[in-house]
Amino acid sequence: MDSKTLAARYLRQAYTYYEDTEEFEQALAACEAALDLEPELAEAHNLRAIILEELDRPLEAWRAYEQALRLEPDFAEAKDNMAALKADFLAGENPVTIATFRFATEAYVAQAKLEAEGIWSFVAGADTILMTAGAGLRVRQQDVGPAVDILSRVEPPLSETDLEDIEAQPDRPPDEPD
Repeated sequence: MDSKTLAARYLRQAYTYYEDTEEFEQALAACEAALDLEPELAEAHNLRAIILEELDRPLEAWRAYEQALRLEPDFAEAKDNMAALKADFLAGENPVTIATFRFATEAYVAQAKLEAEGIWSFVAGADTILMTAGAGLRVRQQDVGPAVDILSRVEPPLSETDLEDIEAQPDRPPDEPD
């Protein structure tokens, strides 16, 4: 049996575990087996992300959605799932802006440092054409302390005023464009 056929079988098995029996760990294992055989299978990355969300592993889910979209940029379901995950993060997790950056690239570097430590974050405001207030780095409220600690150790460190201005007050999600 060739690898594509076997990967398709593992993927069907993953769907069965996920949809029919809600055995998420087994679904994840089957999905990962499919990806071991066919790493370019965007559908498997999308399903893996869905399962990871069920297992309360949002950062890994986000990365799996990103991979699905790298492989198939027009994959509508993955785009929708990723947007829903971000909306859930912004609405339900009471995100806190822990730092603002003049340039979006600085915010993305800080985000990568947090993600390397397992802290899920978003850069807000970097997608606007005129960044007047800068790009804000948002984390879940429960991650504020560890995130500030990590960012205070980076080279070059954030300024003292950046770290002193951080308060564990939830931000309001940005208004949706009309």
